[in-house]
Amino acid sequence: MARLFRFLLINSLAFGGVVLLLVSAFKLAQTTGVIPNGHDWRLVLKGIMDSEVRPAGKLKVRRSIMARAVVVLDAGHGGADGGTLAGKSLEKDLNLKVVHMVAEELRRKRIRVVYTRQGDVTEGLKARADFANGFPAALFVSIHHNASTSGKPEGFETYYTHPKPSSVMTAQRKIFGVKNGGKFIDRRGELLAREIQASSCNATQAVDRGIKNAHLALTRLVSCPAVLVECGFLSNVREGARLKDNTYRGKLSGGISRGILAFLAEVDANASYGLELSMPNPVAVDEVSVLGKAVR
Repeated sequence: MARLFRFLLINSLAFGGVVLLLVSAFKLAQTTGVIPNGHDWRLVLKGIMDSEVRPAGKLKVRRSIMARAVVVLDAGHGGADGGTLAGKSLEKDLNLKVVHMVAEELRRKRIRVVYTRQGDVTEGLKARADFANGFPAALFVSIHHNASTSGKPEGFETYYTHPKPSSVMTAQRKIFGVKNGGKFIDRRGELLAREIQASSCNATQAVDRGIKNAHLALTRLVSCPAVLVECGFLSNVREGARLKDNTYRGKLSGGISRGILAFLAEVDANASYGLELSMPNPVAVDEVSVLGKAVR
């Protein structure tokens, strides 16, 4: 009887441990955004394996944009900051819906995704930029919806910043081994913006308002290639109605994700895509060797 009791006790504890582990994994997935609203349960385990966890302490730094890249998705506003109001729809909620759909598209292509916010929480601009800078070899895409005091403006536009403050670009210079005094011109944000703009306008047939160089906090303070997307004008009645339609949102998110993937394909082909690099104090000609033979 005693042996039976010990057997049942040990197996009960083991089973409880497995259940606790699964529950913990589920909570972690919810916290980090692996499981967005309405997520298919069959994708939970896959999402946990494919996504990055937002660490509580020091963030992990990646050395280069690898084939399985990291994309930091930022749903603009949140919490106390609702953003633009369109009828009963708040911009913060629409931003998050688009982010979730873009994330699903990217995961299908084995791209890792992390979020600056998951759920309706308040995150300041500096906190978002600091988080993104913990992944200096990632891509950063901030999703927003536009508004105007007039009901006429409509269309899709994408923002980037060039040049960024030299202090911000320190991490990028280190990744590519460019020391102080070396030439380092980074136009990757502009190229990423072009890809997303073209792909999104093609997918949605939205008015193409072009890409714009602006000193926005999120594009200026994030060191990796960073863009801010304005999906359309909620203040325009016709476009606002489209932006609140899930079918249109699917086209929109597909366009954004394909733009990201097109940029990553260029990086795969050329690790220095969008960069102009040179080192100070070039080696003298008579010190250079070609195929092991000195050139004099």
